Amino acid sequence: MKNSKKRELFIAVMLLVFSFAFAAVIIALEVGNLLIPLDVLFINTFWILVCEVAITALTVFLIIYVHWLQRHPSFGNLETSVNLFFQKMRQKLALKNAQYIAPPLQFFLWQTLNRNKSLLGIDPGPDMGSLSPNGWRTVYRNRTVYYVFELVTKNVPEQDEKILQQLINQFIVAELNNHGIVNLSATFNGYYSVYLDRLTYDDVRHVLVFDVLYVASDKAVAALAKAWERDRPKAAAPEMDVFDDEL
Repeated sequence: MKNSKKRELFIAVMLLVFSFAFAAVIIALEVGNLLIPLDVLFINTFWILVCEVAITALTVFLIIYVHWLQRHPSFGNLETSVNLFFQKMRQKLALKNAQYIAPPLQFFLWQTLNRNKSLLGIDPGPDMGSLSPNGWRTVYRNRTVYYVFELVTKNVPEQDEKILQQLINQFIVAELNNHGIVNLSATFNGYYSVYLDRLTYDDVRHVLVFDVLYVASDKAVAALAKAWERDRPKAAAPEMDVFDDEL
């Protein structure tokens, strides 16, 4: 609370200093212009001072009003509504290109699975329509868009989900290097543009769910870095020999 009051006071002082500096510059310009009569100079100076007083009063009023509003019980609801509004706007902007990215990304994932189905033990079906037969969808989390595809499987995957995810990511890198991705860029600022962020198996519906990150922005790069940190194998602490004299 003290920091908030200090910040409000600092803003008020800076606005006042700026206002008076602006007035001083205007007056200096008026004085320097010899063509302006003295009475006109006084009138202009008077109106400048009136504007300064009005700006000062408005600034003080706004600071008091905001301070009161923060203490009001409904401020939390207002703040939540504003945050939700801006979050929806960010999500809408982020998803505007999804319809152009998802189809090539779907075909790329199906092609990667199809070319490595013997090693992965996954049958992706005869064509990309087998991947998400009910349509793809998007998930917006941490200000990043993820593309979700589903594959119906008759058999439970033999490998663990994490191991299977790592293998698919390795094949994705190889696919990007060797064949690229149709109608999309294979890299962004030195990073590979496709990463399998999550792989889960729904044993009720017998469906493999792929959450794919397409890297085409700085926010996606940040999400990719977090995914790397999360998925990186944690090294086990080295074992040490303990001698009798150390006990």
